[in-house]
Amino acid sequence: MRRIGLIATLLVAACGGSDSPWAPPPDTPPPPKEAMYLELDQGDVSIADGIVNDIWPARGFPAVKIAWPLKWTEDPYNDAFFRFMFYSLRYTEHLLFAYRNTKDQKYLDKLYAILRSYIAYQPNRPYDHHKFDNEHATAYRSMVLTNLYVKLAADKILPADIDAGLTASIERMATFLMDPRRFEYWANHGFTEAAALVVMGHNFPKLANADSWRKTGITRLETMRTSNIDPDGVDIENSPFYHLFVLGLVSQIQAWAKEFEPAIAPAWEGTKREMIHYLAYVTQPNGRLPMLGATGTTIVANQDPELYGPLAALDPEYAYIWTNGGAGTAPKKRVELFPSSGLFVLRADAKGNEQSFVTFDAGVYRTDHSHLDALGVSIYSDDATLFPDGGLFTYDLGDEYDYFHGTRAHNTVVVDGGDQTEGAATPGTYGVASGAAWATGESKLYAGVVHRRTVIIVEQGAILVTDALIGTAPHDYTQTWHAFPGAELAMDGLDANFDNIKAVPIVLVRQSDPDGLTVKDIMGQEKPLQGWISQAYGKKVAVHALEYTRHATTTEFATLFVTGRRARSGNPARVVDAHDPNARVIHVCADGIDKTVTITAEGTVMAKVAISGGGCTNPPR
Repeated sequence: MRRIGLIATLLVAACGGSDSPWAPPPDTPPPPKEAMYLELDQGDVSIADGIVNDIWPARGFPAVKIAWPLKWTEDPYNDAFFRFMFYSLRYTEHLLFAYRNTKDQKYLDKLYAILRSYIAYQPNRPYDHHKFDNEHATAYRSMVLTNLYVKLAADKILPADIDAGLTASIERMATFLMDPRRFEYWANHGFTEAAALVVMGHNFPKLANADSWRKTGITRLETMRTSNIDPDGVDIENSPFYHLFVLGLVSQIQAWAKEFEPAIAPAWEGTKREMIHYLAYVTQPNGRLPMLGATGTTIVANQDPELYGPLAALDPEYAYIWTNGGAGTAPKKRVELFPSSGLFVLRADAKGNEQSFVTFDAGVYRTDHSHLDALGVSIYSDDATLFPDGGLFTYDLGDEYDYFHGTRAHNTVVVDGGDQTEGAATPGTYGVASGAAWATGESKLYAGVVHRRTVIIVEQGAILVTDALIGTAPHDYTQTWHAFPGAELAMDGLDANFDNIKAVPIVLVRQSDPDGLTVKDIMGQEKPLQGWISQAYGKKVAVHALEYTRHATTTEFATLFVTGRRARSGNPARVVDAHDPNARVIHVCADGIDKTVTITAEGTVMAKVAISGGGCTNPPR
């Protein structure tokens, strides 16, 4: 039997969903008191075999040989995630799992050896916030050691010296976590930091301060539920991946609370349902999450079925996503705003994986898992992500962190080559007009510049993005577009024609106004970094990045994306901005498309979009 834990499942780039027919999941058995999180009882025998031979896993890097005995200063790749997993003792879960499923003594012997080494190192070790004294790692280590202690004791295989050492460690970690300074209430870490206190309080009731740990943990859990998850069900970190991760935490906390803290369970149930709704809407039609904020390639249907499968019974639109369309109903709303986060999700009036789908971020920068991507968009159509967001490359500070976290890696407008400041964009109005889904937003995150953007899915396979930039002095305004990996690009003046690796036309990008506009195609540039996306942590891939630049005090862009069979045609796409003094009037003409788009009060709460015919009738410039 082979099982992979929740974090590992979420963080590994997956490809392809299940083809099996979906059936409602069986009732999930209640969690044990010592293991609030399912992953504590999951594992991988092959990983355990590696650890027995001193080979440790390392996400984004080759598995690494670490000399025995451990020094407890190991950091072979100078990588934050390796430190988190190693010093939280998370990998010992695999040894316990392997022993309980095979009864092979070698796994238990290695587990004993690691625990004895850890216990011996603890009493006089130096303080180190990057390793053992990281709050998040300490909270997970508390849960890991509680689970190990209770299970080994129940099986009567807990040696007396390890019993004493783990008990002392539990008391030390609980004291550490009780310090209000150690509660990271502003990020998802706080969920586990609070939950660990509750779990330790329940499982070590004879320890002097156990009840205080439990009560403090419950209070802090409520702080997390109400401050880290918006009323509309969105995790505050502006990352679909971390939303999925936090939904997993919330689901497990709710299930555990139902058994052991029933008074708090109903509130967590309601929060879980709101989070499921957001996940159903933010997932692309092909079942992948858009790479917004700290998000890599993630397929929803490939996540832990014990954790995410039962949620399908609670929301038919999520059931559709979870089952790749095998059950439930496709998300119905053509445009949905999640007002607290400021994220818009827009869809064409089409079905299946071909459906045009756009995310549009008109919200607020809130945590380190957010990116400086105000008014950024990602564009999906015809069963492919055509213009992805930058993704998550690293948590470690440096040039690569600055690029992927910064504005240049996103599909928005960069002013004078610099990053936006941390702050809030403002969502405007949105709706559906004559079959077109539209949304508007405004940003003032560059000093002296107001940026207003409107995103319109004119119809399936035709997306229009307009920008108005109002400055108090001249600036270089650069509209950036990062294409999908493997794209083949042919430029024709300002037009960008993208094919896939089979030379099939995929998308045409056309600008409305060539006056004063220049374009650069940058791919895999190192200084400064540009033309990269990260589909998996620690890995980046070179892509074509288009930079359309105009030097002006005030300027406008109108950019048309035509996908699929119309990406190149005998009747080329045309987009013309007529510059009406009272509104933006944009004529859109392509194979089978004859539309005039009128935008008033762009980017504001008074904005309106109207769609009429006449896009192909040679409008005046």
